[in-house]
Amino acid sequence: MGRPSKLVPERIARIVEALRAGAPITVASSRGGIVESTYHEWAARGGAALEAADHDLEAVPATHRRYAEFSESVTRARHDWELGRLAQIQLSGQGRPFKETTTRTEQRVIKD
Repeated sequence: MGRPSKLVPERIARIVEALRAGAPITVASSRGGIVESTYHEWAARGGAALEAADHDLEAVPATHRRYAEFSESVTRARHDWELGRLAQIQLSGQGRPFKETTTRTEQRVIKD
């Protein structure tokens, strides 16, 4: 029997949380206790499994479902962060104040 997989829900949650906060993949991977190459391997395996199943998670074979779930989760987290950033840009363009906090810096942008 092989060693247990590191692809467990708790690890995925830490990676997703970091990505939603805007962390780069390197930092998110580290937060999850893996190296960046493992992140990319898991995402690629999951993406390939989803593509083979026409993006139907239920149709992904059980042997690849965790990878597919990982791929979906990290993609959604990155998109959520990007959409949040776009909303902040739109608000600032309309002259509305907002406070932005990221894992890297804290900024305050106030338009008079």
